[in-house]
Amino acid sequence: MNRNNAIDISKGIGIFLVIWAHTICPFRAQIYIFHMPLFFLVSGFLFNNRDTVKTTFIKKIKSLLIPFVFFVILQRVGFILVYLIGGTFKSSYLLLWNPVPVRGVLGVLWFILALFLVTIIYSLINRLRSYFLIFLASFLASLAGYLLYRYKISLPMHIDASLSMMLFFFVGNFLARTDTERVGPVRNWALLSAASVIIFIVVTKFYLPDINIVNNVIEGNFLLSTGLILLGCLMVLINSKLLNYVPIINNALAYLGRNSLTIYATHTFILEAVYLVYPRKSVTTWGGVIISLLILGLCLLLNIGLQKYFPFVFGKKDILAGIFKPREIKVKG
Repeated sequence: MNRNNAIDISKGIGIFLVIWAHTICPFRAQIYIFHMPLFFLVSGFLFNNRDTVKTTFIKKIKSLLIPFVFFVILQRVGFILVYLIGGTFKSSYLLLWNPVPVRGVLGVLWFILALFLVTIIYSLINRLRSYFLIFLASFLASLAGYLLYRYKISLPMHIDASLSMMLFFFVGNFLARTDTERVGPVRNWALLSAASVIIFIVVTKFYLPDINIVNNVIEGNFLLSTGLILLGCLMVLINSKLLNYVPIINNALAYLGRNSLTIYATHTFILEAVYLVYPRKSVTTWGGVIISLLILGLCLLLNIGLQKYFPFVFGKKDILAGIFKPREIKVKG
């Protein structure tokens, strides 16, 4: 199966927005609307509908849970080192092993665990024969997640946020089943790109709910907020199609997208390291952009070393080989 370059570009755009929103960013509220749902939607696009639940479970242990444990340890070590140099941040980040308190995962790594849960739940839902029933189950799951927020009910291990993201995972999977690979004239994508950006800006001028997926915060009307999240995600996907025509930029963003997991998992302690030489209080709007680009570069450098010395994190070495294979039965005689 060939990689979809536009999908990698969308992940590249998404990871830049994640980092930018964690610095000084004038559009933080708008970015928070869709930047994490975008990654759930893209993951739905990449979901293999032919895999059984067991196959999906094994694959996601290797591609999500093993990296999760690895990055939890790496993140703690990173924060401890930055603290020893002179960093200042929440003391909870200095605990070497405290990844899953009662509420959920500390820091950005919540997403990896939530994506694992969403993928496994969707794999079960995907066994339904009717595509309408799959949509209905995904919609009701997201509605349940929204109601949990409305009634101030928090579930452990980010189960509530995972439920809220089920519909977006479904939408991504739906787009993968349609003819989204067809390449149209660049003029059409340019018009769609401009229209999507303008519509999103205009809508958020009048309706800008507080959305923070890590805490399962989805304010406002369920349908309006869901529609706005989808609008933001589609805006990124459309612009990814357009940027796929732009040399150098397309490959640069696609490269970021292919390495977005490492960037996402390591950018927080690297950001704190950058603040040692570029104090947080002195950061301006343009400074936030510069810092975001710097962090991307540093994360990619770290990624090169991690891929070389810890290949199992990236699926280049199977440390679980043989564990899930059926036992061989020896026949006498």
